[in-house]
Amino acid sequence: MPCSSARAAFGSEAMLAFDIETTGLNRCKDKITCACAYDPERGISRKFIFPQDGQADDPEAFLVLLDEAPGLCAFNGVSFDVPFICAQWGVDPGRVDRWMRKLVDVFFMCKKTINRTFGLNALLQANGMEGKTGSGADALVLAREGKWDELAEYCLQDCVKTREVTVLPRIILPFRPGNEDPGWVLENLAFARRTGAGI
Repeated sequence: MPCSSARAAFGSEAMLAFDIETTGLNRCKDKITCACAYDPERGISRKFIFPQDGQADDPEAFLVLLDEAPGLCAFNGVSFDVPFICAQWGVDPGRVDRWMRKLVDVFFMCKKTINRTFGLNALLQANGMEGKTGSGADALVLAREGKWDELAEYCLQDCVKTREVTVLPRIILPFRPGNEDPGWVLENLAFARRTGAGI
């Protein structure tokens, strides 16, 4: 899937965070169990659940939120969430391209430009923020046990935290290039424009 620079300013307040939970890592055989979207500036805090048996929410309602958002952010959304969404719901490539043009993904930016990766929890802690409420493994268990409300709340909290760290004017990356270095600082807008790595 081709990727292009984000048109939305990295760190802009007009940004919708999104996240999905799945039954596994293989987008060709595993399923999306939950999707959430969060943008406090526009009063959006939405949870969508997709049980494998029983009443599921309409995925199109979630996709429309991505369409309408002035900017998007996700954590590992470029390599995981968006391809999974495409495989699961057969999204038109033109529609996906419009998302990618306004998507900011700190994980992908660092992987692409400095070849380093890290988890969301580590990123939050490096920036003095409260960590995640659970893990991907916990989400698998919640889905397997049919605890849909708990799963959706976990997913939504990941959206909240992703957005909070993404809009920081300076983001401390959670690793040390040298023993004496306290961590690299990502100056968001300047970095995105200089590297062409908005996504």
